[in-house]
Amino acid sequence: MKRAILIAVAVFGSILSINSFAQNRSAEEQAVVDTETRQAVFKLLAFNMAPLQGMARGGDYNAEVAIGALENIEVLASMIVPTFGADTSGFNVETRALDRIWGDMGGFEQAAMDLVDGANAAIETLNSEGAGGVRSAIQQVGPMCGACHDAYRAE
Repeated sequence: MKRAILIAVAVFGSILSINSFAQNRSAEEQAVVDTETRQAVFKLLAFNMAPLQGMARGGDYNAEVAIGALENIEVLASMIVPTFGADTSGFNVETRALDRIWGDMGGFEQAAMDLVDGANAAIETLNSEGAGGVRSAIQQVGPMCGACHDAYRAE
């Protein structure tokens, strides 16, 4: 858990320091940076989901990898909402984020919190059930990702 927190602090610190230079950017340039930052968080989420999905499909179970991935997902999920602080819907940026995010920020925040909660529940499942709980653990995380994608991400 400490490793995940340190990683999150480092990543979020980097994001903040990069964004502190934004004062010299045009609004369009800042929208691109904000979008790229969000996309980086989601790429890291996908990277951490991959080994869990492999284990759920019958791959070798590795408790350290599984729990580490879920701890990272928990931290990354808590970073989703802050990366959407600036409404970039009016800019020409390449993104699958739907404009409805900024019109339903409360629902979007809840979806991100559901993923944090799902990751925590999945960690508890793996701690209590081990390899036998991998599918159950994934079911506590995957649907949270899907629900957000269905509501707030274009195909």
